[in-house]
Amino acid sequence: MEGSPHVITVRARQGFLLACCCLAALLLRAGWIMVANRSHYLSLETLITPPYRILPADPGSIYDRRSELLARSKRLCAISADPSMLDSKDKDKKRTLVAKALHAQLGVPQGEIFARLAKPTVYVPIKSFVPAEQGERVRNLGLPGVVVHPQLLRVYPRGQLLANVLGMRCRANHRALEGFEWYWRTTLDGRAGAAGANVDAWGQRIIGAQNAPWTEPVPGKDMFLTIDGQLQETAERVLDDIMRRHRPLNATCTVLDPRTGEILAMACRPSFDPNKYWKYDPEAFRNRCVSSSAEPGSVFKVILMAAALEHQAIRPSDTFYCSGQEHVPGGDISCWGKYAKIGHGRLTATGCLVHSCNVIATKIARRVGREAYLETIRAFHFGARLGCGLPAEASGSVPRTEDVHVRELCSLGFGHNVAVTDLQMATAVAALANGGKLMWPHIVKEVRTQDGELFRSVEPRALGRPVSEHTAAQVMEMMEAVVLQGTGHRAKIKGVRVGGKTATAQKIKPAVVSPEGKVLEPARYYEDRCRVGFVGVAPLEAPRFVVYITADEPQVGEHGADVAAPGVRTILLVALGNANLLPPEAREELQKEGI
Repeated sequence: MEGSPHVITVRARQGFLLACCCLAALLLRAGWIMVANRSHYLSLETLITPPYRILPADPGSIYDRRSELLARSKRLCAISADPSMLDSKDKDKKRTLVAKALHAQLGVPQGEIFARLAKPTVYVPIKSFVPAEQGERVRNLGLPGVVVHPQLLRVYPRGQLLANVLGMRCRANHRALEGFEWYWRTTLDGRAGAAGANVDAWGQRIIGAQNAPWTEPVPGKDMFLTIDGQLQETAERVLDDIMRRHRPLNATCTVLDPRTGEILAMACRPSFDPNKYWKYDPEAFRNRCVSSSAEPGSVFKVILMAAALEHQAIRPSDTFYCSGQEHVPGGDISCWGKYAKIGHGRLTATGCLVHSCNVIATKIARRVGREAYLETIRAFHFGARLGCGLPAEASGSVPRTEDVHVRELCSLGFGHNVAVTDLQMATAVAALANGGKLMWPHIVKEVRTQDGELFRSVEPRALGRPVSEHTAAQVMEMMEAVVLQGTGHRAKIKGVRVGGKTATAQKIKPAVVSPEGKVLEPARYYEDRCRVGFVGVAPLEAPRFVVYITADEPQVGEHGADVAAPGVRTILLVALGNANLLPPEAREELQKEGI
């Protein structure tokens, strides 16, 4: 019969035997995995879960040339919790106890912690950037589900100082984001180690993996910059004053030691505080001294004079005549300001530099010739990256020889038709101040271990000699005349020989092009938008400092003479004073002005 006890007993036995067979098969398979193939599956474990725990390296710090701290990393803790580990019959009681304990240690509201612990997830943050001692106290409480993670925070004790050069690191994960921090991240970060922890997804050690390898972390290196912190403070204060008085779109300052190529100061406005970078427009992060190139304007006339003297096309005493206009193929060239109508009259080559005459500059450029002038320009490394040790360095642009006709050659004479960075321009003037020897501009002075042992010292090196020592000396004398007699008079310092040159470059209005590619309006120069600047060198007997300041579209003031020259003078006063190179009368001037 269908439901007889005999039939039921047979079926029960069959089911029991089937269950036993399945269990035996599982045991055999488990034995095969755990015994016979144990080594194979241990090797595959690395594909399933990380076979180690990362041991973060101590990042290196950044210092200026005087060993003043600019950036360092603090070891902190982040506290988090796994709410799933509190799930049980008395889960509310457990959550309350954990929330109360964490509130007492961290100050986070107890109700807020409780609400987070009640979420259906395996991770909730409690508090970040907790002091290490405080994190250790939380760890010692042994609270269920609470985890204490190591956390790094990059700190910039000088705030905004040198921010556009230094860049910053991400607050969340300490990764370098911008500037020097990003460019030198490999040296600064060191190399993380690994602890052989071989754990499963729940953090439990895998049996048989007790002898996993252990790699010690390699600390990052400390880096010492060529920057002089005191001079940097002065440069940034000067730029703040320019922004307030003249209201330009942006302003920059570059200070070099012409003997070594060391970058002593590099400042930009607008700027930001890397400790709270997320509050700023990303445009404020840019280091315009190296990443932006533009037509330099009249400051480029010092390169013209160097080329003309080096190729013996002129002597400083040669005379030329400026009527206000120069007729050249492709259109007339005008002198600047009122001199476009009245002209400068008869001037020497030195007088051309003193009064920044565009017309005479075009005549000298034509006398030098296309090939010789472009050869000298390229010898100063215009149109090429200098490799100063900072990211996003622009190369600028120098026209090809075959693209330079009479009109282009003439405009090259006063700094149009060529694009340069501030660092390139300052480096070229520094070469003239250094007897014609072009030094490699650099920002790293030394690299040391965190124990203070010297790892690498950066030595000055020459990139070439664009012009002879005699030519360089002649150009310096002409630049001194600019300060004594001409447009650079606001850079005078009592008892100190200072050389300088103004820069006022009209900005280009881009061409208007239709969607079909037809030029509706050709590119032209704005009549009322200029980029102005001034470069200064001192002391001329043995030049120690080159200072170059630029300002983009100042709303108050029209020329480098009134916008930038006073700031260059201020920086030179401080630099010379710090180097004990100021005569008594200049020191009195420094004190009187409260610099």
